[in-house]
Amino acid sequence: MSLVVDTMRQPRHLRLVTLGLSVLAFLTTLLWLTNRGEQWTLGSWTEQPKTTKPIVLAQTNSTFIAIDPYTGTVVSQHPGSAALLAASANGQQVVTATDDALIVYRLADWVVAYRLPLDNQLPNLHQLATYHPDVPRAKPRPVTLEVDPTGRYAAVGFVSMGEHPDPAFLDTPPWILWVTAIDLQQGTWLPWIHPLPGTDWVYIVPTPEKLFLAGSPIAATPQPLSPGTLLALDPTTGQVQGQLALPAVSPAHFSAAEGGRHPRIAAVRSFGDQLLVATEQLAVFVVDPETLEVTRQVLPLSPTILAQGANVWLTTERLVALTQTSELIQADLVSGQIVARRSLPTDWTAELVTFLPDEHVALLLLSNGLPGCLVRVPFQGEIEQLLCGLDTNLYERRFAVAGGIG
Repeated sequence: MSLVVDTMRQPRHLRLVTLGLSVLAFLTTLLWLTNRGEQWTLGSWTEQPKTTKPIVLAQTNSTFIAIDPYTGTVVSQHPGSAALLAASANGQQVVTATDDALIVYRLADWVVAYRLPLDNQLPNLHQLATYHPDVPRAKPRPVTLEVDPTGRYAAVGFVSMGEHPDPAFLDTPPWILWVTAIDLQQGTWLPWIHPLPGTDWVYIVPTPEKLFLAGSPIAATPQPLSPGTLLALDPTTGQVQGQLALPAVSPAHFSAAEGGRHPRIAAVRSFGDQLLVATEQLAVFVVDPETLEVTRQVLPLSPTILAQGANVWLTTERLVALTQTSELIQADLVSGQIVARRSLPTDWTAELVTFLPDEHVALLLLSNGLPGCLVRVPFQGEIEQLLCGLDTNLYERRFAVAGGIG
């Protein structure tokens, strides 16, 4: 079934180019970091230049693809597929996760740097026995994955489930979400895990000095609650360095939210000396990453809009989001006003890949149950199809963005 959008035109480019030639145009030279030689200590870091233009990494059912989001040109491809994709900001490393292994590739040639098995022998899984004795025996499943901008380490979120129903878990198998990290320079697991009991999703934001985790409580209540909790960890040891419970949503704003529950965290972004946290109701908290104190708060942009979790793009001044009513909206965070909105086809599922601020264009993956299409969606004008036949999954991110502002 072809994509049906009245204003859609055909892609500008769908031709493949020789592997490696165009890739060199967007990948910067990686300055490999010097390891200090101490066990379980990440190497020192220096700020690396990012690529000037973003590149989207996606996949078909058999091939990884690097795509220019401005033209749709495939600039690189390699056999393979995975449940999760992540990339370093400089575009030099791609990390993929399947149910059985985590694989680290080095671009531009897609060389396999490391392959780490995923099984119940990962370091420190025994710590999960504190929460339920069956959980450590289970093979963990990766659910989210992010790479530190410098390419020193990657953080991975897992879920571990027991085999047998338990009354304490409403007669379902016991489960717990937890996070650990990989030293990408040595290809080894770092010797810690951080369990997240009472949380059913986690946003991971790795930075050179700290690893930030953000999750919302599992609760359905008419009372205003905190949208979630932000944690700061030492990425080398996993030691908690700080914790912040975000301020509760006011009853006036909460009462009109869709779904009859309190809004949860929908996005977390790091901008040097600021950490931005957005909720589903599009309240934004500006947090000092050193002290974990809220330095500024943007109230919910509308009492009737609820964003789709993990489909929010934001900077210090702008927010772009997909809503649960199939709208694409853009907001000015300085004025706290919605400045643009566009309705999307309601019979298609959408994932927000990134936003191109220089062109005021959102990049979406659209699907109607078949392989999806990568499309460029301006707030005014024609929707442009770039490439189809791509894997999509609302619960496992099958794409990543390297370079620019992903």
